[in-house]
Amino acid sequence: MVVLVAVTGCQQPGGAPPGGAATSAPQPSGGVAAAVNVTPGTPPAPATPAPGLSLPRLGAPPTATGAPTQTPVPATPTATPNATATAEARIVTLDYGLPRDPTTLDPTLAEPGDIAAQDVAGMLFPRLTRTDAASGQIRPWLAREWKTDGLTTTIKLRDDVPWVRVNPATKQVEAAIDEQGKARMVQASDVVFALRRALDPKQGADTAWLLYDIVGAQDFNTRPGRPPESVGVRALDPTTVEIRTTKPAAYLPSLLTLPMLAPLPEWAIRAQADAWAKAENLVTAGPYALTEWTPGKQITLTRNPLYPDRDKVAIERLRFPIVADAVQAYTLFSNGNLDSVVVPDSERATAQADTSRGRKLQRIPTGCTTFVGFTPDKLPIDRVGVRKALVSAIDPQALVDKVAQAGLPASAFAPPGIFGAVTDGSAGLKYDPAAARQFLAEAGFPDGKGFPTLTYAYNTCDSPTCKANQAMAEAVRDMWQATLGIQVRLESLEWPAYLERINRRTPVDQMPHAWRMAWCQDFPDQHDWLYGAFNVAAAGSLNRSRPGRFDQLTTQAAAEADPARRAALYGDAERALLSDNALIAPLFSSADLVATQPWLTRQFPVSPAQSFDEWQLDWDAKRKALGK
Repeated sequence: MVVLVAVTGCQQPGGAPPGGAATSAPQPSGGVAAAVNVTPGTPPAPATPAPGLSLPRLGAPPTATGAPTQTPVPATPTATPNATATAEARIVTLDYGLPRDPTTLDPTLAEPGDIAAQDVAGMLFPRLTRTDAASGQIRPWLAREWKTDGLTTTIKLRDDVPWVRVNPATKQVEAAIDEQGKARMVQASDVVFALRRALDPKQGADTAWLLYDIVGAQDFNTRPGRPPESVGVRALDPTTVEIRTTKPAAYLPSLLTLPMLAPLPEWAIRAQADAWAKAENLVTAGPYALTEWTPGKQITLTRNPLYPDRDKVAIERLRFPIVADAVQAYTLFSNGNLDSVVVPDSERATAQADTSRGRKLQRIPTGCTTFVGFTPDKLPIDRVGVRKALVSAIDPQALVDKVAQAGLPASAFAPPGIFGAVTDGSAGLKYDPAAARQFLAEAGFPDGKGFPTLTYAYNTCDSPTCKANQAMAEAVRDMWQATLGIQVRLESLEWPAYLERINRRTPVDQMPHAWRMAWCQDFPDQHDWLYGAFNVAAAGSLNRSRPGRFDQLTTQAAAEADPARRAALYGDAERALLSDNALIAPLFSSADLVATQPWLTRQFPVSPAQSFDEWQLDWDAKRKALGK
């Protein structure tokens, strides 16, 4: 399904956030929990186990030989103020501001645009797969391996990830225990439950449509009363999940990176219903556990000592102050109180001039691309040479320098970080005024002679970013007129009317020759970008042309199980779209200017949630810089 964007930044489909106060999860019924002290700063030592319970060591799952009769409460040592301060000084802590409290900690309901919910829930609920921020490749997380055979994807899970909760009284992480006294581990049934729950119309998940390629998913989501078992996902055994789709879906591992598809503790949710996601009830399985939440002030996550890969998690504590004002957040960063921050527009010049103290500035794609679309069945845009001339006459770097200063010039449709994205500049036509004039002459319009007035449409609204669309349209018009000698007439419409005007079902005589649009990712895969946006068979396709090689390539890629071959097919498809047919002209990718302290080494995933568990922080350097 297409994600159409009314402004120069990203906008996801759907309505208002699933409102109300932040929510959390239930305590398991019928059992108790084994406690492990969460004092960060020192390696997690095993707590005194309940009778018959062996707590995990180095990733081994807890094993039970008998049901414990009570929750063990470790003795609280008497600590002197100096000892407490010394322990606090050893806790490797990241300070990272959030713009607001999460609207929910339920990963199913965390909207893609809710940064706080995505970042917090993303560390509490691990997914089956994750995206490598540098390469865009899909890597295992809870899934050990997967294979796709036509319409069936089989996923093998790891068996050593326990469900845990934080005791609100002791602030200790506890392994959740079932009625038989055994530790509850993440299992295939938790994956099945989460996928079905994401599709349940009672949940109202805005992005449930992303799963419609799964057998029975659309019917279950849109026809109340259908049984959950009608959805084509099942547990073959405790560590094996089978997903059946209505058409080949080799992109499924990319889809499984989304927080909304994280496995969920069915037993906990059934016991507490909607209250399961309240902080005092929350049951999680991620690299961090929620240990503090003061609404409007701060959220604190602490490294989960029962997480099997905890030795790979370098940062022991994530401290998220709530900082609604972006300028205030940058001021806190400048004073050393935040470790990384998005630089607001008003502070961009200051940040770029501040080269002291080794601070790093990086412009990072945020998963949206603004482009010019063409109407290939409208004269004279039906001539590929005309389209190539129009593309080659646009200077994306100049557009970024003069108008979209927060963006990155686009040499391809999908930005870096998306699986299959072409990042070597080989996908599209380059800015080349001489070539543009040659293309136009070969198409029958030397120096623009005989070329009809071209209509270029864009959308307007009241937001500052949306108002920038006019400046962008004027800049593109000026480039076309100056380089090609043609006349361009601009048209602007409010968003609903604009969408109707450029709909591919609109009669050609009512269509503009060219039009502005932006595409934001639903999940980090070229299937979402190339197939979803331009394959003529896709429900939300913007492509009015007849099926051709591009459509064949993107359809073939969706069925190709080998990642390398699939990426190569997407590269060929993008070249067919941009160079061979020149159906669109990518202008720029939206981006944030991010400032990072020298002691932090972080990643920049295009996917919604940050991978804080893979960041590195030089604690000694941070303390020294802050004079501690």
